[in-house]
Amino acid sequence: MKRPTRQPDGLRLVVQRILRDHEALIGSVAVDMRTRVPELELDSDPRLRDLIEAGTTDNLLAALDFLQSDATADRIRVPARAVDFARVVAQRNIPLSALIRSYRVAHAAFMDIAMDYAVELTGEQSSAVIIRLVHRTAQYIDQASEQIAHAYEAEHARWVDTRSGPLREWVRRILDDRDTDLAAAQHALGYSLSQRHLAATVWSGPEVSASQTASAFGSLRDILAPILGASGMLMVPIDEHEARVWFAVAPGSTFDPATVDRALAARALPIRLAIGGYGYGPDGFRDAAHRADRVRAVALIARTPARMVTYYHHVAALTLLSADLEALRAFVAEYLGGMAADDPRAERLRQTLQVFLATNGSFAATAQELRLHRNTVHYRVQQAMELLGGSPEDLHQNLHLRVALYAAHWMGSAVL
Repeated sequence: MKRPTRQPDGLRLVVQRILRDHEALIGSVAVDMRTRVPELELDSDPRLRDLIEAGTTDNLLAALDFLQSDATADRIRVPARAVDFARVVAQRNIPLSALIRSYRVAHAAFMDIAMDYAVELTGEQSSAVIIRLVHRTAQYIDQASEQIAHAYEAEHARWVDTRSGPLREWVRRILDDRDTDLAAAQHALGYSLSQRHLAATVWSGPEVSASQTASAFGSLRDILAPILGASGMLMVPIDEHEARVWFAVAPGSTFDPATVDRALAARALPIRLAIGGYGYGPDGFRDAAHRADRVRAVALIARTPARMVTYYHHVAALTLLSADLEALRAFVAEYLGGMAADDPRAERLRQTLQVFLATNGSFAATAQELRLHRNTVHYRVQQAMELLGGSPEDLHQNLHLRVALYAAHWMGSAVL
């Protein structure tokens, strides 16, 4: 039996340093991918960012294991989460070339850091480590790229062959090209574009199976159509865990968001919903869908799965403010001061102050809405004032404070 080859001590040191700094490496790779592989749409889609970071992390660990082992290249297996990302990319019809380029970007970032560590070694030890790094990582990327390409192509063929394939293509044309033949599109979709629409995006988390997701999506019509007064619905999958939805609704009709919340909660569906509001005709079809996308982005950044439904009219300003999350976080810290802490006490103070301002500084109305004793409201407002400085009268003039409270309420720890 062949005994394992003893690897250079320097290689072990390089691997240890990479593992120690792996979070920074993954962060650097993520930034590179967002700028160098724009087709992946990582800038606009937090869910895709989470998926690719998970796959990149697993690939890094697998590559480091291969780097230190004597395994032959045919023993390399791409991690499951990396394959999952490839399947989602295929379902979204993102070009395979973009997916493969993301592997080259990750490989280059890895080699930059690994080489920096390797050249710090001395003499022959450094040379031996560099040679092994170049040889083994090239083998890993070659095998991984081939397996990922096979997974992509198989999923793309399966996904395109489903009935929803043509529907997705027609919806893509309508959303991206205003010169699309609308009569042909309506015929293919079986849905009129000339009416009033309510658009939404619905999705499930990675922990929910594809079959559970499909079942939950299928329940939406029965649950929401009566509440919305919808005469029809168009649902088009984006991938196995996400879909666009349009409801055909009567002019002037409205609905109670609380009723939607209760109806979905009662069924305990493992999904989340971003509602982009109403629109008329083909332009409204597009605009409401794009608003739903922006609402979904806010909901994903906020990372509050307890909130099943997020509505455009609740977070409209945040769909703009959250485009620069670092700047928004700094803004919240500046105007909330000590109340920008991510802890239960600060959250209670923020909630009380937000309601206090919304009720025109009424202690009685705040106590009633929050179901607190009036003295408790007095105490909390006083605590908030001590953290902020100034007087309650000053607060009413402070638009920036209101915006900061609003951002903290909806986005929580993402901006704190």
